[in-house]
Amino acid sequence: MKAINHKELIFVLTFFILSISISAQPENLGNGKYSEIIPNHTELQIIHSKIIDDDFYLYIKLPNDYNESNKTYPVIYLLDGDIAFTMAWSIVRYLQYGGHLPDVIIAGIGYGSLLSSSEQNMRERDYSISGTDGSKYSGGGEDYLNFLKTELIPFIDSNYRTKPGVRILNGYSLGGLFTLYT
Repeated sequence: MKAINHKELIFVLTFFILSISISAQPENLGNGKYSEIIPNHTELQIIHSKIIDDDFYLYIKLPNDYNESNKTYPVIYLLDGDIAFTMAWSIVRYLQYGGHLPDVIIAGIGYGSLLSSSEQNMRERDYSISGTDGSKYSGGGEDYLNFLKTELIPFIDSNYRTKPGVRILNGYSLGGLFTLYT
């Protein structure tokens, strides 16, 4: 029996790995279509605010064992949900791996621009506390706060097993100003 030299071994292994990787490709990869990436245990809800007279997209990330347990969970209400939801979800997972954060429900509040580039982002309207010169949309922070208190939080509390009174509001930039205001 002939011994295989290093070049032949590398060639055989390369061919084997290449053939496995080619056969493992998704069938639709070559047709120019992309599939949506939706994090596990995530739901999309759309809620209409009577106070603001606008629709909001809610990206709801539930704990992995949500459907197998009867536990209640704290809620992180995340402003700029269209932009920050997947990033926050990843950070929460990372902190949970280290045992630094309990299971939580993440409620990312957005305008639908994560799903469609035609949706308008109204953060200036909703996160600003007072009107500013030159902006017809600013100054709706008080209405947005009332939306959170009287429409959104009751919606989340009635549809999900939330831990009573354990809520976190998270925002950055103008959303951070609104968070400090609340």
